[in-house]
Amino acid sequence: MNLGFDFIIYSLISLSALVPLYVYREKIFKFLYKSSDFESFLTELKKVLLASYPFIPFDFMIVSKSKDENNPKTRQVLIVEDMLSQFAEFEMLITTQNTVEKDQIWQTYENDSIPKKEKLPKDWLRRKDTTWKRDKCQCTRCGLKTSLNDSQLYLIKNIKNGGTYHFENLLSVCNDCYRILNSDNLGKTMKYLNITEFLMSKVTSK
Repeated sequence: MNLGFDFIIYSLISLSALVPLYVYREKIFKFLYKSSDFESFLTELKKVLLASYPFIPFDFMIVSKSKDENNPKTRQVLIVEDMLSQFAEFEMLITTQNTVEKDQIWQTYENDSIPKKEKLPKDWLRRKDTTWKRDKCQCTRCGLKTSLNDSQLYLIKNIKNGGTYHFENLLSVCNDCYRILNSDNLGKTMKYLNITEFLMSKVTSK
């Protein structure tokens, strides 16, 4: 009987010792998390964004807005989420593009540029390659350097609205921007972007 009572007393004392830790957990987080860690994260994030996506005018105001967040990982996630929103919501100016040099035009180009029963032209891959090279092997929306396989052709004017497959109506974009440009729900689309997984991997485990 006394042994059980002693155990209860011991448990209460142990629990009371944890209460101050819970109350002051924010101060403890600050102590464990060095400012240099956050600066390293921020420096790396800015470096990646500016180098990989030069056409997106990222605004880093979220850094100062989130300064009162004491949980370091939460603050990093808030910053990354803000960058992702800016990436997804960026509105590019979509206008008629330049054509290509005459020596790059093939004999059946003009005929196959006219849509036929909503089927892709037989020379679709050739058009994709030529457009990709014309656009300097990078996404025309965000500026990301891409391989031919990781690029997509985007039609400025949809075929249903009278668009054609002429080079003036074609843009080379990355997979992420292609999804965004064709999205009806940006919030849902953002979850499946390559940039989302990539930037979230930059968040430290602390």
